[in-house]
Amino acid sequence: MKVLIASHNPGKINRFKNLLRNIEGIEIISLNDIGITDDISEPFLISKENAVHKAKEYGKISGLIVIAIDDSAKTNFLPDNEQPGVFLKRFSRDKSELDDKQIVETWKEIFKKYPQGNKQIIWDSSIAYYNPKNDSIGITRNEKVSYVVDFSPIIPPGYPMGSFLSPEPNGKQYSELTEERKRNYDEQTFSEFIENFKSWLASETF
Repeated sequence: MKVLIASHNPGKINRFKNLLRNIEGIEIISLNDIGITDDISEPFLISKENAVHKAKEYGKISGLIVIAIDDSAKTNFLPDNEQPGVFLKRFSRDKSELDDKQIVETWKEIFKKYPQGNKQIIWDSSIAYYNPKNDSIGITRNEKVSYVVDFSPIIPPGYPMGSFLSPEPNGKQYSELTEERKRNYDEQTFSEFIENFKSWLASETF
């Protein structure tokens, strides 16, 4: 059974391929694998609503089980009117989408403007899974905290903030972790999603 990751982001695709690699009977594919070039809009201010919207739209296009992910973030140091929210690549509604290097440079400028220590990024990630054959939808919300550390020259494709965020206070940047450590961290962080998706998939009819 093919399961479509609703993203063109190579980092996100590889992350979810790794997370779901032990589920038997499924093949994880990307939009690029089946020639879908459409970028579904993310019109909502809440990550859950964007994830559900993308899952359903790509399900209609592909006819496949779809997993869609959307992230929202706030910080413990920015004022309310400067919080990134769901605009992590645009950072504000009036900006075009930034590439990985531009995102890193934007955050460097933000940290200069707000130099206090003990900076945290608080994540609210929503993962929606959708079966277009019976219009069944599942959702898992995941909350975690990342800690701002020094910038690494290694910018992971699709996850530029991993070059300056760590899973632990004063720890290594995510981009500097070994592949095994990244897998262990991701499996721990997304354990609820993995179990929820397995249970949802087992209850579906195809």
